[in-house]
Amino acid sequence: MPDPSLQRCPCLKSPSQIVYLLKSTFYSDYRQKILTFLSLPIDTEFIVEYDKEYVAEEIRRDPSKFEGMEACSVFVDYSLPSLGFWPIRRCKVVKILSPDESGTYQFFLKSGDHISPADGAEFSDKVRAYLQNRQFLETKNNEIWANTLVFCGDSSIIDLLGQGEREQVTWERNVKQLADTNDITGRGINQDQFKHSIFYRVSVLGRGETQPSVKKNGDYEFLPGKQYSLRFAVYQPHYKLFQTNDLKENIVDFPDELISHVGPKSVSLPAHQRKYTKYFDFWTQDLMAGGKSRFTVRLEGDEFNGPYVQLPFVVKPKRFQLTTLILLLVIGFLMLGLSDEIASIANSLGFIFVRRWMPGFLGAILSSFPIAWLEMKIHAR
Repeated sequence: MPDPSLQRCPCLKSPSQIVYLLKSTFYSDYRQKILTFLSLPIDTEFIVEYDKEYVAEEIRRDPSKFEGMEACSVFVDYSLPSLGFWPIRRCKVVKILSPDESGTYQFFLKSGDHISPADGAEFSDKVRAYLQNRQFLETKNNEIWANTLVFCGDSSIIDLLGQGEREQVTWERNVKQLADTNDITGRGINQDQFKHSIFYRVSVLGRGETQPSVKKNGDYEFLPGKQYSLRFAVYQPHYKLFQTNDLKENIVDFPDELISHVGPKSVSLPAHQRKYTKYFDFWTQDLMAGGKSRFTVRLEGDEFNGPYVQLPFVVKPKRFQLTTLILLLVIGFLMLGLSDEIASIANSLGFIFVRRWMPGFLGAILSSFPIAWLEMKIHAR
């Protein structure tokens, strides 16, 4: 008799609708997606792709109905004959792009809290039973495979998750679980899982009293001419698998016209060290108009054993100064072009000391000041 909590229900009519996204390490780039999703700050947008045959028919029929829905990302362990499952983190479906010529769906997700089950074995068994009940598992050559990786279901899976632990504790528990998984040695492949991976959480901090703010779309907002920092909180429960002098070099890419950094654009993370924190300090350029771009953090060399993180940011413009310069420029040009008229009006109002050349001269000074100031800023850089 099936567990009543696992009975199939029409998702779009369910009071508790969750989109579940299963993700494995069957290929190296799949592993990188999981490492990336683990490392992202909360409310950061992230894209995962699935071939259309692995997306449930109800989602393929009308993807827009699932946008804005709560979601849960779950790791699938193909090293176990019957498949194992472990949650990665909560997220939210921002939008879903239907397949292009490649036949691939793109799911734009916003990262949420890290999550872990109170009982890992029970969680894995319940998820497996849920997928079997929905007929999302099949047997080929005496091996169990998932034939559907993205589907909408009720909350019976996510209700199994532990509550009340701090984010860092939950994240470390998930990392330890992944680091302890065996490599995939069957199913026609010999694929590493996480024993060579580097695990860290990345966040953005301000220095001093200057703190970055986060816009609704996930962009970090920086003030011009201020100091900030990327923080790498590393946890390597499998650190003894690495050599003592093994350094994982993480490249940090950013536009020099918006960001300044002293030293190499990289962060060295020791692999043979259990837990530590490193910082990458940077300064925003003192720009009048500001700008928009993103940081990209990636592991050099064996890139699929580390996260590939993109953090969008905006350097806010100096609105008051910019408005003042534009106003001075406009007034200066008007005085240059209308110097005779301005002098005539002044004389008619009794200001007989105003000569015709005076408005033009003052206009030339006002209009040249913003231009000279901007040139000084450009040369100073």
